[in-house]
Amino acid sequence: MTDTSAETGAPAAFDDILSDFELLDDWEDRYRYVIELGRKLEPLPEDERTQANKVQGCASQVWLATHSGDSSAERPRSHFRAIATPTSCAG
Repeated sequence: MTDTSAETGAPAAFDDILSDFELLDDWEDRYRYVIELGRKLEPLPEDERTQANKVQGCASQVWLATHSGDSSAERPRSHFRAIATPTSCAG
């Protein structure tokens, strides 16, 4: 079972990220923080870099894979994984 916040019901890691994000006043600092978080994620496997997962209309090449969570869970979840080139956009 995932630890959740009593305040928002979101996973605890999300609340930590939100708290950190709120401390950053400058949009460039927020942008750098999001890029930093993206670089810590596992890369999108090659087999998920399909035409169906490719985001159309982006200046960069971007793939977004979605997966449905456990349908028997009280609060069903969707999971998103992505990769972009250049990697400065990844995450």
